Amino acid sequence: MPTVNVNGIDIHTQVLGEKGPLIFMCHGLVSGSVATWYFKFAPELAKNYRVVLYDMRGHGKSEKTATGFDLDTMANDLACLITHYQREYQLENKPYSIVGHSFGALVALHYSLALRLQRDEAATNTSLKNNHPYSLVIIDAPLPASTFIYPSMKEILNPQSVESLTQLLMLQLNMQGERRRKNLQSQLEYLYLESSLKQDIAATKDVSDEDLASLTMPVKLIYGKDSDCYHIGERLAGLLPKAKLKTLNCGHYIPIEQPDQLAVELNEFFDIR
Repeated sequence: MPTVNVNGIDIHTQVLGEKGPLIFMCHGLVSGSVATWYFKFAPELAKNYRVVLYDMRGHGKSEKTATGFDLDTMANDLACLITHYQREYQLENKPYSIVGHSFGALVALHYSLALRLQRDEAATNTSLKNNHPYSLVIIDAPLPASTFIYPSMKEILNPQSVESLTQLLMLQLNMQGERRRKNLQSQLEYLYLESSLKQDIAATKDVSDEDLASLTMPVKLIYGKDSDCYHIGERLAGLLPKAKLKTLNCGHYIPIEQPDQLAVELNEFFDIR
């Protein structure tokens, strides 16, 4: 279980595959982790790619931190991981891709936008110009998080509300077993009651149409038709120049609700035969 020190904290990572370009996969908040991708999705992609999975700060086996759940910090974590593995595999200035679900998709978007701004400010820096995602897969991004994520967080104020949320997530995510319940509840207590997660999510802002239209790499948008975020998928499809929207018959938790179809869509996009 390789650990990479990023911005002064230890981030747990897993790498699958021994050849090809890099794909970085970003999970969602709170209940997400490396396990979101490890069993169902990453193994097929690893036939032709080096697939880098990581637990975001405060999640899974990564270091628990009191702060840093804002998009600037999370995108910087991702940027440091990308640089680390580009150097590790001598793939600097080579194409790479990012897959993100939910808040992880927002991290991927925010990272890409920040990098585009850096390139614009340093247009003569060839290495910076080339160091950008070749493609993105955005899975049910809740843009902005303050609108779609924070309202469900603000009422989580004490251990009793955390316990109720744990029971709800166990049902929604089809999780079973007392050990998993205890681990999830412990994770939720830390994130909701001991960290700046809620404040950071409440402070997130929308992205302007102009900024979204500046992302010119190929983008696959995958949204659930019953998701509260579905109209955001339609908005992104209309703004991102090279985006295509795929609608699946499910809600927001696509990796759990429609894993087989999501695997098909990912394999098709990355040309896994």
